[in-house]
Formats: sequence, C-alpha cells, structure tokens
Amino acid sequence: FRTGRHNELDVQAHVSKGTYVRRLAEDLGNVLGCGGHVSALRRNIAGPFSEAETMTLTDLQALAEAGRPTDLDYLLKPMDVSVADRMAVELTATVATYFQLGQPVMSTQAFRHGQEGDIVRVFREGGAFLGVATVTEDGRISPKRLVVEAD
Repeated sequence: FRTGRHNELDVQAHVSKGTYVRRLAEDLGNVLGCGGHVSALRRNIAGPFSEAETMTLTDLQALAEAGRPTDLDYLLKPMDVSVADRMAVELTATVATYFQLGQPVMSTQAFRHGQEGDIVRVFREGGAFLGVATVTEDGRISPKRLVVEAD
C-alpha cells in the first residue's frame, strides 16, 4: 500500500479464465469505500505459458548473434502446447488428407471418448500436428484451425 495524492494498492491475484480484473479492482474499491481502478496490469501466467519461461528481446538477440538462427530452435515449444490439455486424436494418412482439405472425418477416438462441441488436437499417424477440431454430434471431427506446413 502506498499513500500519496492517490493511494495505491498492489494486488496479486490468481484467477481463472473469464475473470475481469478491472471489475475486480472496481469492486475492491467499492468495498473499501474509496473507488478503485487498474492503473497497471501485468499477466504472469496465461494458460500453459508463464513469465518464468520468457526471455527478453535483448537476451534473444545476444543468443542469435552468438550462433546460427537454428541454434535457437531449442527455445521453441511444440505447436500444440496451448491446447495440450485437450484430447489428442490420431488420423491415418488417408483420413488426414481429407481432414486437411477441411472435411469433417470420422474418428473412433472422438466417437468413443469425446462429447459434442469438444475441441480436440489432431495428429497424423506418426506424430505431425494437423490442427484442432470440434467433435460433431455424430462423433466426427470437424476442422476448426488447420496447420499448414511451409514448403
């Protein structure tokens, strides 16, 4: 707590998805009888990403200058890391081709273990990440976001 012309309070909150921090500050100010608003907001964690895993641009540039750009590949996270908590579905090469063309395809995994509306991670047999899909009411998976490989 800092006093002055305008009193300030630093608050650290661990909240779930959908929490309106600015509204939380307003409510806290109302409870204290002084009003409240957010003057600065810093997100330390967002989903699977934490501040502890970040790197400054200066540090990244120093690493890049010390070697080849490919030497930095170890810093990259798997493409599906932001949806790693979702069920993984694996498709045969033939079915994966139709999926990559934007067509809903049958998945026994989604049919047995998914529910309509679930978001699933989709992989080609052998491990290549293809994107995310929505489970339809008949157990198929419908592409939602596809990953396109660069040539």
